[in-house]
Amino acid sequence: MKGYYENGELSPLHYLLISFERFLCRRKDLPVKRRNAELNFIRVLKKMVKLKEQMMFKPASFLEEQKKKLLTLLDNKKPMVNTKWLREQVQAL
Repeated sequence: MKGYYENGELSPLHYLLISFERFLCRRKDLPVKRRNAELNFIRVLKKMVKLKEQMMFKPASFLEEQKKKLLTLLDNKKPMVNTKWLREQVQAL
């Protein structure tokens, strides 16, 4: 998923996120904490993909506001995997 995002392959990434989210929701045998951490990662990454797609069409003030919201979300959503990578990517937007 990180590779798709970093290479700008947003369309395939979107479909991968949807399928992985469904997989996690169906697998009830996974530990709840681990499943929630992965689901939180997916939800934040989906928002980042949406924001990255809107970058050319939205004003800079809107983008800055959304980046602040994403950083706040990263601070508040627990548990979450790959928080450091997500934070780096949000700041790079």
